[in-house]
Amino acid sequence: MHNSFERETMKRWFVATGIVLLMIGLTIISVARTPEVFTTKREEEVKRVDNSAEITDVPLNKDDKFLVSYSGGTTVSVEEIDIVIYDPFGNETTVPYFASRRGIIANYTGLYRMKLVGVFTNPTLPPLVVTVRKIIENTRIEYPNSNMVFVGYPLLVIGGGVSLWGVKSPKRKAIKKMG
Repeated sequence: MHNSFERETMKRWFVATGIVLLMIGLTIISVARTPEVFTTKREEEVKRVDNSAEITDVPLNKDDKFLVSYSGGTTVSVEEIDIVIYDPFGNETTVPYFASRRGIIANYTGLYRMKLVGVFTNPTLPPLVVTVRKIIENTRIEYPNSNMVFVGYPLLVIGGGVSLWGVKSPKRKAIKKMG
């Protein structure tokens, strides 16, 4: 009887150890497969015009993200400046200047025309310069812990094997002696 109890305890211990190893292996694999996303941004000048609040023939592609900025000239206040954007099909969109600082997305590919409303040239101030710049974002995905997979999968296999061995180990029957 005592021997049978020890055998059952050992089987349970093998199953429990196998499950713990499985859980550790799964955790390590999930950490190893967790990506880190790195995004870099840069701006590239597309077109620039001097002494005018309007800029024409700005080449943009669909889904390009761009900024319209100005320097010089006279304004009443930044809150009162709007950017009027004409897409290649002549559709007009008005965007408040202060809201455009995160970037504007081009809906079509072609030549755009843009006009700043609320910005004026003033001969006594520096000349008005209007610039359109594309925001170019590069996204890179890395798996910095990917080497941990080489630990996680073996733990998974070993844990599964130990658990199965604990569950499937044969029950020994006591042989009665005749005599």
